[in-house]
Amino acid sequence: MSLSYRLKHSSGTLEPLERDIVFSMIKDSLNHRNSAIADASALTDTILGMVYANKKLVVPYRDFFEITASTLRRFDRVAYI
Repeated sequence: MSLSYRLKHSSGTLEPLERDIVFSMIKDSLNHRNSAIADASALTDTILGMVYANKKLVVPYRDFFEITASTLRRFDRVAYI
């Protein structure tokens, strides 16, 4: 059975948490790197792994943002900014 994770915005609206969208967002932050695609793929897996580890199908957007921001900050400060 496939699980469907959702991001919950402060307004209460839900949107699907899709790997391709997360990857694209991360890749855009890493465009200054020669290895942006490979790095974005690995970081996307890391971020989603942390989200999935919480075992909550509905993830507050703020939690997702904090996981993403802290992961980017540790990996590449330029990408974080």
